[in-house]
Amino acid sequence: VWRKRTNEYISLRRCPNPDCIRCQRYQSVQQSARRRLPFLIREWQNKNRNKNAETIFCKIIEGVRDGPPPLPESEWKLRRIRGKNATGQYPTVLFVPDLTVNPIVTQFQKEACLLLSSKAASIQESLMEEYLASQFNGGVWQVNDSGAFDQTRNANQLWEALYLLNQGKWIEENTRSCSKTYSLVKQFCGLMDKCMFGNVFFSVLYPGTKIEEHCGPTNVRHRLHFPLLVPSHENEQNAPSLKIMSKKIHWTENETFVFDDSLVHAAEYPNNEASEVRVVLIVDLWHPDLTSDERQMLSELYPPVT
Repeated sequence: VWRKRTNEYISLRRCPNPDCIRCQRYQSVQQSARRRLPFLIREWQNKNRNKNAETIFCKIIEGVRDGPPPLPESEWKLRRIRGKNATGQYPTVLFVPDLTVNPIVTQFQKEACLLLSSKAASIQESLMEEYLASQFNGGVWQVNDSGAFDQTRNANQLWEALYLLNQGKWIEENTRSCSKTYSLVKQFCGLMDKCMFGNVFFSVLYPGTKIEEHCGPTNVRHRLHFPLLVPSHENEQNAPSLKIMSKKIHWTENETFVFDDSLVHAAEYPNNEASEVRVVLIVDLWHPDLTSDERQMLSELYPPVT
């Protein structure tokens, strides 16, 4: 679909990897959530007889029952299908209706951002020490195979990740080697650490890498970025950037922001002579519209991956 305001097309496509482990897991997770939902609702109701479970969890019941909004079939061009999802919002696993939607949601996650900004320089120094140590002392790094790479642009592109929390499960070896980072993020209000949608990781983007437009798995989370290392560029066009819908952001060291990754987003580090990587600490947080009961129910429906 042509977007007149920005003079561009935005397109989405399915994960091109037929053997993608994460996609296969998501399918089984959706089936499991649908099977378990009636039992968990009855169990909660039996413990809380003075409340109406179907009223309290109506949004979650609808989200699990209906599944995520489908992508348009015609060339996967982005357009809004009749439904409750916002324009450009196509989470791949779970869509809970009636949650606030904004591309940038930093203002809704003030406590976590304040924790970082209060001592940004010293925190950056500590986290960079652990990042560098993990690079040279055997940290358990992964190449992030999201199925969102544009391999036609540069076959050598690389997006690496060191997960402290991966799909709700703490990686003990990495939390030990990055103990300061682990202690810091455990203080975050709304940390999504008991649900498969939650992650904490160092994200490293190499020059020449483009990550195609894609959506995250759910709209029940917000994704925080704390930039640790961002190469300087005289020409902004050569700087690494994140695009959320039509809004383009250039990372700035120590300047935290939070966005809704259920919306279409993409990242790019143009292929140039830059030798430095871009390093960001990424932390997933619960959507603040969700109550504590709703978060607990979602954690039981979508438990950490083991």
